[in-house]
Amino acid sequence: MPVSINGQTGAVTGLAALPDSAMSSGSIIQVQHAFKKNTQTIAANSGFTAINGLSKSITMNNANNKIIVLVTISYAQSAFNFAYFKLYDGSSEITDATSTGGSTAFISNFFHPQVQTNCLTQVSGSYEFSPNDTNQHTIGVYGDPQNSTLSINRRDSSASLVTSTSGLTLMEVAA
Repeated sequence: MPVSINGQTGAVTGLAALPDSAMSSGSIIQVQHAFKKNTQTIAANSGFTAINGLSKSITMNNANNKIIVLVTISYAQSAFNFAYFKLYDGSSEITDATSTGGSTAFISNFFHPQVQTNCLTQVSGSYEFSPNDTNQHTIGVYGDPQNSTLSINRRDSSASLVTSTSGLTLMEVAA
């Protein structure tokens, strides 16, 4: 079927999909989403540990395109402390997403001070990742609870009730 444009309504017929190359700069090419409903406990002093289920793979359509990364994490800690979160591409930290400020030894792209112990908290962050290739990238979130237990999606490590959810969204944006 030939492609045609109705001169009065502007309706396009005969085109199953617009090719990625025809998308204007800033257009969303694809969206990948990971939604974590289950819980996970990360032990104190274990270092940065992958948050299971909070990673997603994306294969770039064009090396010039970018990936917008959106993260929301629900968690609690067993003691008054800081929780740190970093973005990884596979097993490598995305160091460009890490803060250059602060005086702590664990500089991270997201961190949130815990006001009370075992109090459910939510933290979010965003980042524009430029892999500069057309390879598959698996973007994931790692957490480090420092000197306390980190409980993902629940109030404390002993609770069996899931009290919240966490999510990761990847959007490929046309250059």
